[in-house]
Amino acid sequence: MGRKAIFFDIDGTLMDETSQIPDSACRAIREMKAAGHAVLICSGRSKGYIFHEGLLSLGFDGIVSGAGAMVEVNGQTLFARLATQASLLRAVETGRAYGYASLLEGNHCLYLDRDAFLPSPYIDKLFRELGERARPLAETVGQWRDVPKLSMIAVGEPHPEQVATALRDEWGVIVHIPEVLELVPRGIDKGTGLLMALRALGIPKEDSVVFGDGANDEAMFREAGVSIAMGNGAPSLRSRADYVTSGLWEDGVWRAWQWLKGQEA
Repeated sequence: MGRKAIFFDIDGTLMDETSQIPDSACRAIREMKAAGHAVLICSGRSKGYIFHEGLLSLGFDGIVSGAGAMVEVNGQTLFARLATQASLLRAVETGRAYGYASLLEGNHCLYLDRDAFLPSPYIDKLFRELGERARPLAETVGQWRDVPKLSMIAVGEPHPEQVATALRDEWGVIVHIPEVLELVPRGIDKGTGLLMALRALGIPKEDSVVFGDGANDEAMFREAGVSIAMGNGAPSLRSRADYVTSGLWEDGVWRAWQWLKGQEA
């Protein structure tokens, strides 16, 4: 197999909702690297939420974070798009008007008010894992200088179409489910980040492989040479994939790695 650039989403692809990574996925990534391939993260998470020691210990060659808003390869930052304070404030106020609380995802910390959200295991997990990286949103207005993107979680009746329409001049709105929205600067997505990383690596896009499971992975599926959907992934993404592997905890990454090697045999 010639040298590939292999990109991994994090949540639902490498890591479950309790931040556990299957041993078989770790083994597959180590084999990929030993075979000479470049292995990178391509995540909707901002850099401020990519610090899991077990994940980073796998030795990735680069990180596309913030759903394409920041691109790093071999320790060098190639691209970083930060939102303006005015744009973020407008987004937060628009979300509130249409039934959502906002989570600003910075490259150093995340901004959110715990009491703005309905009680949920996900919000509990965020605060537990982030620790001092979780900063209050209302008290830091005007200090959001490291934020490329944000997410919105419904606290009332959700209106995703209205949010998308109101903010379409500045933000691309990804609807995971009506209750969960992801907002990325217009013109930026995982696909644009993937292409920047490939140029830096000197690897053509036809030699790229992507693993994903969610709606925000569709952009990198459009650009990649080979797309692999996790068995636990969204049906819309599975329908676009070149190969659908098994679920995260059914050795999905390992099984797809065996399939990739067989394709080149």
